[in-house]
Amino acid sequence: MILQLIRGLQKICFQPRPNVIAATINGVSYFGGGGFINVSSYNFFKNVDIYREATNTWSTSSLSTARIVGGIAAVGNKVLFAGGRQILNYSNRVDLFDVTTGIRTTHNLSQGRSGMAVAVVGSKVIFAGGECGSIPNGIYTESNKVDIYDDATGLWSTALLSMKRQRIAVAVVGTKVLFAGGLAPSGNSKRIDIYDASTNTWSTMNMSQGKYGIAAATVGNKVYFAGGAIGSSGTLSNRVEIYDATTNSLSYVTLSSPRMYMAVAQTSQHLLFAGGIVTWGNVGTDRVEVLDIATNTWSVEYLSRPRMNLATASYGGTAMFAGGAEVLSSYPQYSILSKRVDFRTDVVLRDPLTVESSLNATAETFTVYPNPASDQITISSSDEFEEIRIYHVSGKLIYKSDLSWSREFVLGTSTFPAGAYIVSTLKNNNVVASKRMFVIH
Repeated sequence: MILQLIRGLQKICFQPRPNVIAATINGVSYFGGGGFINVSSYNFFKNVDIYREATNTWSTSSLSTARIVGGIAAVGNKVLFAGGRQILNYSNRVDLFDVTTGIRTTHNLSQGRSGMAVAVVGSKVIFAGGECGSIPNGIYTESNKVDIYDDATGLWSTALLSMKRQRIAVAVVGTKVLFAGGLAPSGNSKRIDIYDASTNTWSTMNMSQGKYGIAAATVGNKVYFAGGAIGSSGTLSNRVEIYDATTNSLSYVTLSSPRMYMAVAQTSQHLLFAGGIVTWGNVGTDRVEVLDIATNTWSVEYLSRPRMNLATASYGGTAMFAGGAEVLSSYPQYSILSKRVDFRTDVVLRDPLTVESSLNATAETFTVYPNPASDQITISSSDEFEEIRIYHVSGKLIYKSDLSWSREFVLGTSTFPAGAYIVSTLKNNNVVASKRMFVIH
């Protein structure tokens, strides 16, 4: 597959503030709330910035209370800002904005809390679990409360999760909503609470591991819960728990490496779990686990740089992975933040010459030998290079290695399947030269 790299990603908000939360419905985007708390100061915002795509115009409104919002959803013609954190309490307020009329109404959740799992299924919005407690008394705990808004009737109802927890992964498949894992008072949870909106009933299942920091995605009738933290000492999971809605069953496969907080994107052909944290010290990875939806097979690709906390978007056959951090530290001077955007496109290139020309024209001073190869190759160039990438002629990235500045590199090929490949050298993230290579065994 082809990865393209661009630099620079900026957006200007009317009111500068962190921890803004956003949702879009019917071509109207709402950006609301925000704030911060640190050892020396705090501030909370009630600002709501509204963008209308049809007219390319901005306007403003406000929440009923200033806060870091605990969950957001869009349903029908409404956007709901629910719960959140204030300096001395957890908010139970829900601000409902009618996109058509611009009118704001309010409702109170059954419990003030933040960090809720939020899902929309049909006309219903579900706010589940989260963090609650008494901030002045230093009491922070998990919640099992569930608040359900039905936009078809305008009515609210309540329910309870089977156990209290926060940092829950959530996914929707058909008429079912799955609330998976999270942190419970007793530790990491393996519980999945399943709500069926068509029957208004609840059931439970257990994953193979208790964990949080899970990446969740739905493809067809299956839900994938990938990675997560399984221990308080920094142990991470390499499992992908797979729920099959047709058989109402759970199974799992393993990732190429354990990690948590991966970014998820889906193209027309693939499901991608990208980056994430690979150590408890908040160090990112460049690995991308790729599920081929048609063949149900997994492969590994790479981002241009290791990152965590990525933002994602997808359209048609293209997935975007933006920003993030290579390293995060409590001390800002030691953090390494990123402004990169990786574009991954479902392009299948079957002609080796087409692949070669799409990467770069061949340089006469660049050689790969022996060619054909069996056990190893030597890559030699008159120009210095700092990275090597090898693509199969199908377009899939097979190998990627960061090097010190070099003019020669030896690589074992005994594990490469027999076939045709494209070898590329790069410098400063630009392809220097490419050559065709054949592997025979």
